[in-house]
Amino acid sequence: MEKINKFSKSKFVIDGTENPHPRFSGIMKSIRERRGEKVKILVPIYPDTNTNLSKPTDDEPYPGHIYMDAMHFGMGCSCLQVTFETQTINHARYLHDMLLPFTPILAALSQAAPIYKGKLANYDLRWTVISQAVDCRNPEERDPFSIKYIPKSRYSTINHYMSNHQYVKD
Repeated sequence: MEKINKFSKSKFVIDGTENPHPRFSGIMKSIRERRGEKVKILVPIYPDTNTNLSKPTDDEPYPGHIYMDAMHFGMGCSCLQVTFETQTINHARYLHDMLLPFTPILAALSQAAPIYKGKLANYDLRWTVISQAVDCRNPEERDPFSIKYIPKSRYSTINHYMSNHQYVKD
């Protein structure tokens, strides 16, 4: 199937199943080209007595993990996206900081992705899958020992408050 998937080169899904807007095929191609390889999404398999966790298979080459190789698996997760318009960059930073404390609550309420490729995952929050699905960092940028290391994917969690507002500083 990799030969017919011009953009994703996926072993598991067909490119034609993504959103038909040209932006999506362009993003898939751009991510793969910048990375120098397909995306590698790994989700831990829920451990039970009937699940193979130690031997690689054709579909699961990473023992103990559900392997996915295309943006479809992350960006295909159903979710609600909200876009805000602000008047200035400072207003955008302030709004970002005011919404930040709510994100763990919203993430907990949105846990709805416990199964991938028909297998039960050992977690059900889809954010890690989305983050891995659009990770365009090349091998050097993903290597924690490299001078060019970038610690996170573009769709990742937040580390810091950004506003210069006195309320945030206090």
